Amino acid sequence: MKKLAFTLMLAFVFIGMANAQSLQLHKEKVGKTYVYTYQTEDGEDYCSVYTVNDTPDKFVCGLQRIVKDGKIGFINKDGIIVIVPQYDLAEQFAGNNCLVNKGAQTDGADGNAQGGLWGVIDKKGKVVMPCGYNKVWDESKKTY
Repeated sequence: MKKLAFTLMLAFVFIGMANAQSLQLHKEKVGKTYVYTYQTEDGEDYCSVYTVNDTPDKFVCGLQRIVKDGKIGFINKDGIIVIVPQYDLAEQFAGNNCLVNKGAQTDGADGNAQGGLWGVIDKKGKVVMPCGYNKVWDESKKTY
């Protein structure tokens, strides 16, 4: 029985390694700002990195925000998209949970996003609280 469990564990490790991407962070100036993208070994764009004040988002709790087709998702340090981009706004993770928003609109004048409905997901993308709330208390920031 122990031998079978060990064999299964090794199989899962090798499958995870096979799915891992070898990505390079690429920085490009577009107008007055910078755009950061992960590129494959072949130089193809894999996904864009969410930016904060013209710098790439940091990995928090092992995950980093990415942007694909205008939606926000998350990638892990192995280069695997663990939460498919589907949110209009997403905070960084605080422990195992993250605030996400569907339907927010960005005000072109100052770039602030408003509206939409808030919810909470876990680090695997499982919905903890569905996006159906106008305001959600963010305990880590002590704000709505």
